[in-house]
Amino acid sequence: TTGMLGIAILVAIYIVTRGWQIKVIKITSLSLFVILFSGFWLFDQLFYSVLVWHDWIEGISLVLLFFIFSQQNFDKERLKQYYFICSLAGVCMGFWGIFQYAGIANVYYAEMPVTGSFENPTGLAIFLSALFPASLFFTGEQGKWGKIWGYLACLLIAFVILISNSRTGILSMILICILYFFRNVPFRWNGI
Repeated sequence: TTGMLGIAILVAIYIVTRGWQIKVIKITSLSLFVILFSGFWLFDQLFYSVLVWHDWIEGISLVLLFFIFSQQNFDKERLKQYYFICSLAGVCMGFWGIFQYAGIANVYYAEMPVTGSFENPTGLAIFLSALFPASLFFTGEQGKWGKIWGYLACLLIAFVILISNSRTGILSMILICILYFFRNVPFRWNGI
């Protein structure tokens, strides 16, 4: 879909901007997995199935992204940057869903009011549900602007998931919120 191609292009941009930071290639379990997976995928593509050009771009860029991630050490600042990129992607796709709901952007599936750049609302809702925890991360930050960003991003993403009418997306979001609540709210048990 066009959304997948857009994600692949964003991944390629991330690789170009972050790839220069690798000075020495480290052999990690993730990098070995990426190399093994890439070999099987390439073998399958050369001998058993034929993909169109945009599927090749998507596959290669995702393999490169995993390889770049396998070479980086994620300290708190770098992890925060990664979460911000994920949260920003969720907000952008959330605005796309709102534009569809308002009739400003085209809807790709005639029966549903919100589909994002995917063909159906479940793709959008699951994409936003997967990025929802990155926005939740900022609600627990110390700084005022981080908290504001986190709450606004979470509200936008939750609203778009709700108006998409995707039961899977809504259930995923509810489960994420329950897990976040139990992980971050201290409990005091008296008399039990």
